[in-house]
Amino acid sequence: MSEPRPHRWAVSAVDAATLLLPPGPVRRRYRAELVSELWGMTSGQQLGHALSTLAAAPALHRALVEAGELEVPHSPLWCRARLHHQWQPAVTDDGERYRRCRACGMDDDGTSRRRVAGSMIAAHGVTQY
Repeated sequence: MSEPRPHRWAVSAVDAATLLLPPGPVRRRYRAELVSELWGMTSGQQLGHALSTLAAAPALHRALVEAGELEVPHSPLWCRARLHHQWQPAVTDDGERYRRCRACGMDDDGTSRRRVAGSMIAAHGVTQY
């Protein structure tokens, strides 16, 4: 008798957990390792493994960033969707001030404020400032 195959829902849960990792070799490696652990498990064990993988995904991401395995921390969904940034003031070497997102590291070129202000005017007739 062969080993039980992983259920599709368990593999999907592991795939969802690894989405916190940036695309590329690190994500592929962890996804393959976590899915391979599902082989031979009963349905209940697969459920427990899938849920614990989902719960531990943020901690795995933090550990990889701290260990230096991830060159650039994965930016939050709101930054990637250009919906919201956590701007903080920064200064260049020659003393010029600018703003940088604390979460994703993107520099503020001013277009995000104009885009948000334009959409607020169009939607509500009000400005953000």
